[in-house]
Amino acid sequence: MTTGPKPMATLRPSAYVALAFAVFIVYGALFPFNFVSNPMPVETVFADWNPFRNRSDAVDNIALFLPLGAALWFACPSSASRWTLAVASWLLLSVGLQLAQLYLPSRVASMTDAINNAFGLLIGMQVSRTLAPWLRRKQLVSGSFHPLAMLLVAFWYVYESFPFLPTLDVGLLAAHIKPALSGPAFEPLRLLRHALVAALGTLILLEARPLRSRRACVLAALAVLVGSELLVPYGDLRIETLLGIVLGTAVGERLNHAAKAHSRWAVLTLAAAALTMTVVTEFRGPPGAARFTLTPFSHLLWHGTTVGVPTAAFEALAIGGLLWAGVTGRTPLGARSWHWPAMVAVSVGLLECLRIALASGPADTSMLLTSLLLAPFAAALHRKTSQATRPDELHGETGIETESRTDVEPLVRATDSATAEIRAPKFRTVAWQVVAVLVVLTLGLRLLLEFSGVPYNVLELFAARSVLNIGLFSVALLWLGAGPWCLAKWAGNQPMAWLWLPTALPLAALLSLLLLRISVTQESLNDITGSTDLYRRVTMENYWGEAWRDAMARLPATMVDAMERGIRFTALYSLLLAPLTMASICTDRTWLMRRRLPALAVLMLLWWLAARLVIDGAITDNLTELIARDGSIWLAALAALFSLHVSWASGRMSTRRGVSMGVITLVALPLSWWLSKQGLEQTILKYDSVWSAQQFLLGRNRVDRLSEGQLFMRWSGVYIAMLGVCALGMALARRLWTASAATTSSSAAIPQPPAR
Repeated sequence: MTTGPKPMATLRPSAYVALAFAVFIVYGALFPFNFVSNPMPVETVFADWNPFRNRSDAVDNIALFLPLGAALWFACPSSASRWTLAVASWLLLSVGLQLAQLYLPSRVASMTDAINNAFGLLIGMQVSRTLAPWLRRKQLVSGSFHPLAMLLVAFWYVYESFPFLPTLDVGLLAAHIKPALSGPAFEPLRLLRHALVAALGTLILLEARPLRSRRACVLAALAVLVGSELLVPYGDLRIETLLGIVLGTAVGERLNHAAKAHSRWAVLTLAAAALTMTVVTEFRGPPGAARFTLTPFSHLLWHGTTVGVPTAAFEALAIGGLLWAGVTGRTPLGARSWHWPAMVAVSVGLLECLRIALASGPADTSMLLTSLLLAPFAAALHRKTSQATRPDELHGETGIETESRTDVEPLVRATDSATAEIRAPKFRTVAWQVVAVLVVLTLGLRLLLEFSGVPYNVLELFAARSVLNIGLFSVALLWLGAGPWCLAKWAGNQPMAWLWLPTALPLAALLSLLLLRISVTQESLNDITGSTDLYRRVTMENYWGEAWRDAMARLPATMVDAMERGIRFTALYSLLLAPLTMASICTDRTWLMRRRLPALAVLMLLWWLAARLVIDGAITDNLTELIARDGSIWLAALAALFSLHVSWASGRMSTRRGVSMGVITLVALPLSWWLSKQGLEQTILKYDSVWSAQQFLLGRNRVDRLSEGQLFMRWSGVYIAMLGVCALGMALARRLWTASAATTSSSAAIPQPPAR
């Protein structure tokens, strides 16, 4: 019998934990690193030997070394090695650091701290000795996580808990907690930042699973983060921070539970949102300090060596989340291990260019350097994932001979329907995804209203800025993309689809009108559709003749106004609903050509009638004054371009499709801007000044003018935002439709018991 070479000895996980605690002790003993060349006398270390003179300081020093003692017990294989390493650790990390504190004027070096450290070390070792049998029996630690995932979790902790130096001093804690109880002005942006990073960190933590239990991972994360927020007395405690941590952790846990194997797409979305937030908001500092330098982490260095650490940790978590999401799963995003990190680096560079254009804060190369530093971790995880999914490992390494293709083809054909049902998303999972999207979209819109440069047209939509109204408006935005796809899919299942479209199109528009009616102000709705004036014109000005005047006079004015409102809004909404529906029909392969052509012809007719009603026959000049002469054809081309773009973007994403989408978007942005300039009026005389339609639609107010570059940047932002919302609504509608159909077919396939 031959045996292979003995495996190399590896460090236990507890050894890494002990090393991490040792690094933390060095950091905590020497913070804030303000060394001086002339130390205090060595006699000051031995001046006091009473370990309990200052009780809060004594408890802090005991608690500092307690986890190190617990980790050392499990890291060493024998009692002799445990006690030897414990004594060495106490001499180096306690006595040695007390001597090093002589060079720190802000710290007090004392032998009492070393004595308390020894107590903590002994208590930690005794606790581990007592709990060791129970921990071995429970097997709480998983041990299968990847270093990149745990590094991202560490970034999450750094962002929330820096400088992570807790204390039990009652006076310091009272001054720290008081701002959260005094009720200062609520900051939605702070809440959104902490909720976003908590959801992202929770998703990665649950995917890494350092503990075997999901509940243990979530509860441990909440306990550590909330405890650090309460016990680290640096800065003021804010209620938005605590709410953001709890809310984000709950959302991340639910997203992980609902998405299951597809949770990396949630990580990708949240990481992209977090990284974009750092660029478009004043994340690194006020715009007045904005400048560009090649020096990385300049926002950290310019304001002190430690103030900007949470900012850098937030950006590192977002960039690491993008890298981690792209190289995990069954199909990594990129054939080679360097493909996805290269795409992330290019995206980070473009975002930094956007920061320079927006002047939202100091710009540098720190995000690019962070992506390059994290790239090797992502490449290693890519190789590990690719090797785990090779088919030869599923058969060749196990020693089982693979059957011939002719033998397994009947079995494959027999299981095609079962595989389709497995691949179809579950209705409950998709429902949770819809809820999560609505929550994120509502919070994003609420945050957008706090920005100073938001166009006044957007601010006028929400008088009280109620979260409920913004949530209903978010439903209306998603319905803008979901409605056309549902309309095309439902009509495609009817015997004569083209006959149903004239009825289904107004119903989809009226649903959107209902959502807008209860979410935005009446004044804004009147500005969009025009005030209802048909009843007055017909009955008082004899607009349509004597017969119509007498007939309409018998009807209630409110009923006529409601009908006029519905018809005008339906026509206005159809200017975008009709081309989106046509694009959905053109990209849906279930539509046969002999049924597709009549449906497209009916939609073209409805599109033309809608334009005649709300543009040629407009009741007010709110819309017509913005449209150039003969500009309708250019705006129709713009609507067609946007509709095809939305339909393409709502498809199932892959690496090739993502690259194509990026190229198409880069081409569509200048093309759509050119079409809008051709279709909109460039000379409007109002308020004793000459304006353009773009200034009216995108400007901050009626006073300040924006440059051509600023207008294009705002147009690009609006176009991309509307593209994302409509494509997301269309994709969610497709997933809901597929999940509902799969649920119905699976329930119908269950055999029913015979009737008695």
